[in-house]
Amino acid sequence: MQIDLKQYVAGFLLLALMSLQPGDVHARGQSRSLTTHASGKGTLKIGSEAFNVNAAVVKLMEDGNAEISLLTEITVFVKGKWTTGEQQNVVNLELTEGAAGSLQGDGKIFLRDDGKSLDRIVLHAANKTTRRTVEVDFEANKS
Repeated sequence: MQIDLKQYVAGFLLLALMSLQPGDVHARGQSRSLTTHASGKGTLKIGSEAFNVNAAVVKLMEDGNAEISLLTEITVFVKGKWTTGEQQNVVNLELTEGAAGSLQGDGKIFLRDDGKSLDRIVLHAANKTTRRTVEVDFEANKS
């Protein structure tokens, strides 16, 4: 059995991120850090290319920065800023950076009722240079 180095590194990074302890994200403007992950199904569209998303890792930091890793045939990293949404368990995103360069866009992270478990990610952005669109719609497995 031959192991692809990219898959090995992506798997290692996912396991390392998953080992971090989750925090809390509170509504009404009270922000704290949160690291959460989930397996599930979704799609990542970059321009005319589409990839199946099998898992996602979300890291929301106390300073308002957000990092999202999407595991597909390739691993895609997206960065931005986050704020709590008006609805409970909804996190608003302003996307600024991705694996392909500068992004401009937004999105939402939906958490389950416990406020810590990932339920869904929806992202819409465009690369500032190439104008290629980036769209993500990921739904975590029900457990």
